[in-house]
Amino acid sequence: MFNELVTSKGFTGYALSKKSGVPQSTISDLMIGKTDIYNAKWITIIKICKALKITSEQLNKNIKKSAWLSASFFISMYILFRFLPWTQSLVQTVW
Repeated sequence: MFNELVTSKGFTGYALSKKSGVPQSTISDLMIGKTDIYNAKWITIIKICKALKITSEQLNKNIKKSAWLSASFFISMYILFRFLPWTQSLVQTVW
């Protein structure tokens, strides 16, 4: 699922790693399914979305996980961005 999204955007794991600044091993683990995207650190998600030029909502839609995981992921992201002021400036620079 994540692998298909990355390749549909014209990236290899190596190219996405270079563009996003996320270690190649992390990208590789996500692409082969060793690590679930919903278990990735939020900063990793932000960097990947920025490199792919998509929003986190588009990432979620393309990954198509269960509704419960999707909801818990976005609730966590909302809480993080809403209540930690320094993350708001980070998000503004990313999107």
